[in-house]
Amino acid sequence: MILLFRECVKNRLIIPGKEKQTYCDVGGCEQSQECYEFKIPNDYLSACYQQKSNKNVLAFPEGKGIAPNELVLFVKNVYFGVCDEYVVAWASFCDRDPTNGRPFVGIVNFCPSVDDILKTEDYDLILTAKHELGHVLGFHGDIFSSLPRLKPEFRLSNNDPCAPLVWNQGFPTPSGGLSMSTNPVKATEIRFSSSQFRKQLLRHKKASEAQKHFGCNEIPGIQLDSNHLSHRVMGNDILTPNRLESNLVSRILLAYFKDTKKQDIQPFCDTPWEKRCVNYDRAIGRCSLFDSETELPLHFQYADNSFNVPRDKQTYYSGPDIYDYCPVYEMFKLYNGRTSACRFNLNLKSDLINNEYLEDMGPDSTCFDHEKILRKNKTTNEVYPRTSSCHKYKCSKNADLQVIINGKSFSCHAGDRSAHLKLEVQNVEFSTDIHCPPCQSVCNVG
Repeated sequence: MILLFRECVKNRLIIPGKEKQTYCDVGGCEQSQECYEFKIPNDYLSACYQQKSNKNVLAFPEGKGIAPNELVLFVKNVYFGVCDEYVVAWASFCDRDPTNGRPFVGIVNFCPSVDDILKTEDYDLILTAKHELGHVLGFHGDIFSSLPRLKPEFRLSNNDPCAPLVWNQGFPTPSGGLSMSTNPVKATEIRFSSSQFRKQLLRHKKASEAQKHFGCNEIPGIQLDSNHLSHRVMGNDILTPNRLESNLVSRILLAYFKDTKKQDIQPFCDTPWEKRCVNYDRAIGRCSLFDSETELPLHFQYADNSFNVPRDKQTYYSGPDIYDYCPVYEMFKLYNGRTSACRFNLNLKSDLINNEYLEDMGPDSTCFDHEKILRKNKTTNEVYPRTSSCHKYKCSKNADLQVIINGKSFSCHAGDRSAHLKLEVQNVEFSTDIHCPPCQSVCNVG
């Protein structure tokens, strides 16, 4: 469970010592907390103690909190902050998970009046919202300056005269909502024919995608235009500063989010009806990629030679229209009308004929991705192709996740890529390598 910290009046927080309760000094606890003038509900705030008659008294109880994989988003429509005639919207996150730095609460504010918004095409509003969500999720100056494992030569000492990548403006900046950090990240410089220099964001995956995209192995990163991706280089990417007629999410932007290790950026798929765990509802997802009856318009033709579809049918394969025809993993209905969420009760027999993946479904189960399952007996070896299934799990205090299959527990240690499972059921050896999800993604730990 994650909570936003309820502050003290004038920040007068007293920390008496190890193992003792912190409390607010003179003035007591703040009656409310705000995120850019948006009052945060008490359900999301920490407990707060203050002194009364020389005793620590609970002034505000602890709220219900937010699950470690949730995002709370406040949406406003108020003309304030940096709104002006050129700014359509701005956004920022309000707080980050102290254990991993992931933004877990944020705000998006639309500047135009309600009447003007109602006159705006839904498509334009959706693109604007996507752009601002990118900032809430982590395309943000505080994240730029704290990316882990940057090479030492790209970090600056406190007395380095080189200008920081971004500066603290005190409130979100136009069209992006960035509350910037003054902790600088050194930017490499490359010279264009105009002799102007630009800052670059350097990260491994992002640079790798850039090198592939531009066919240049020497490019170290992607240029930033203030607190956005540069139009000059990235064209109509969704995180460039200006709204164009069409803004798309590029692989380079997704590579940035992957590098931050704070967001799952792999909802897309390339194999029809392939199954894989989705990052919500503890569920198995199915790849919604299918053969359309008619050829798709050119700008919706995503399938290329990397897709597992017939080459002569690539222009016909698509995902659902609600996702702009992008193929994605979606939950689906089972034969009995239930969804593929593992958390719903379903009585499954523990035998290999009726339950070939030895699954358990119920409130103590979640989805696990794994390699193909090998089943061996004295005479035959069988390979079962499905690579995700529902199993019971148990959380432990040392951040390990226990996978329970047919009553037997296996450890998935936090940070490990996979764990090898082998057990014998009805004289059949059952084995696979199961992929270990982060403990926080399924356990209620802070």
